[in-house]
Amino acid sequence: EIWNSPYSNDSFPVYAEDIDAGGDASPSTAMLSEVARSLKITIVGGSIPERCGDRLYNTCCVFGKDGILKAKHRK
Repeated sequence: EIWNSPYSNDSFPVYAEDIDAGGDASPSTAMLSEVARSLKITIVGGSIPERCGDRLYNTCCVFGKDGILKAKHRK
């Protein structure tokens, strides 16, 4: 479940990250990417509140051994 913010509907807009923008816009995915790359492992990153335009999603990201985002699933 959500691991980078409190689990409440009021918290999601505050903690939501722009996963597609990456870098500073998504510190959680930047960290997951770096860990996957440095340890040469695949990471299924659990759920992160994601902001895309004016929409919010509960998103799970998968990073490959190269640190590249391979897939994401919005719930």
